[in-house]
Amino acid sequence: MEGGFRKHKMYIIKRRFLFWAACFIFTGLSIAGADAYYENLTGKKFKTTGEVRGVMSEDGMISVMMEREDGECIVVYWDNSTYNSLKSVLSSGNRVSAVVKVVDGGSIIGVSAERLARIIDTKKTSTLLDKNRKLSSSDLQAINVYEKTIKYFNPKLTSAEVRKISSSILTYSRLHNVDPRLVVAVIAVESDFKIDARSVKGAVGLGQLMPQTAKSLKVNPHIIEENIRGTTSYLRFCMEQWKKYPYLTVPLALAAYNAGPAAVAKHGGIPPYYETQNYVIRVMDLYAKLCSK
Repeated sequence: MEGGFRKHKMYIIKRRFLFWAACFIFTGLSIAGADAYYENLTGKKFKTTGEVRGVMSEDGMISVMMEREDGECIVVYWDNSTYNSLKSVLSSGNRVSAVVKVVDGGSIIGVSAERLARIIDTKKTSTLLDKNRKLSSSDLQAINVYEKTIKYFNPKLTSAEVRKISSSILTYSRLHNVDPRLVVAVIAVESDFKIDARSVKGAVGLGQLMPQTAKSLKVNPHIIEENIRGTTSYLRFCMEQWKKYPYLTVPLALAAYNAGPAAVAKHGGIPPYYETQNYVIRVMDLYAKLCSK
């Protein structure tokens, strides 16, 4: 028991080291300029083709995540007027061809875009349908473990609510390729699994989604399944922006989830806000505990 506690304590120390590394190592970098490849294209325009994976509005700019045909995900920033004229084109799920320009720091700015006909890959389509059709047998076995964990955080939940939350977490975490234990940690810190939780700033539900964020993700935050779908989708959105740094992806994504992607971009890492820094530590600590079970 003592050895296990010592091992877990060292795991926490490593997690906290990564947190502080994330705070300082990226000072002065731009979120979209993390890849030196784009910094070398400063001042140039190029055309890129791919699928729109997510759209977020923040600080007068629209961030559109595109998954290029080579599998790389990039974030393209659009000013409000340009985006509004292309809103129907830049909707999530659309396949588009966009003309973009790289500015100082490697940030990618959208210039124009057009919608393209979708190319259907039957293998990928059947795989996605299989994912959405039902939970696997291993998921069904795991549900019992997740139900006990969720019930621990909020004993007032009914059995039906617990089952709905656990199955939704497993379903959408698999769909968006996010560790379900991380989703549990985020929701636990955000709301203690209180379905009707509402913050003073207006954040709603289990994952504490802001109304504008929920609208961008096209989910109703008051419905359990949709709130969890939005939470995992937004978490994936945040993680994609830092995937070039695998050891720092999670803490930086958590900072973006709490303070917004623009704040992480502005400070080149975890912002110097007490609330955000404490939030990242709390989620990372709980995530480490869940992983050690």
